Amino acid sequence: MNKWTGGGIVPDCRVLSGPILNSQVAKVEEQVKEKIKGKVRIAQCNGWKNNAKKSVVSTMIMVENEVCTFCFLGVALSAL
Repeated sequence: MNKWTGGGIVPDCRVLSGPILNSQVAKVEEQVKEKIKGKVRIAQCNGWKNNAKKSVVSTMIMVENEVCTFCFLGVALSAL
């Protein structure tokens, strides 16, 4: 990693998965809400297990003929 960052300190995944990830998720949620606010929309969600027996959740949102898809791997379906 030092080769591409010029010797910068890269936070470990436990740091990134805490407040940094939460703030990025909140930012994306706000952007999506703002983009679809007041528009006609349709949402669809489906869940299944992949070959490794991990839960996979796929979501599709169509807003005025524009499709956005999301896929979440390893998500506990009970948490949704």
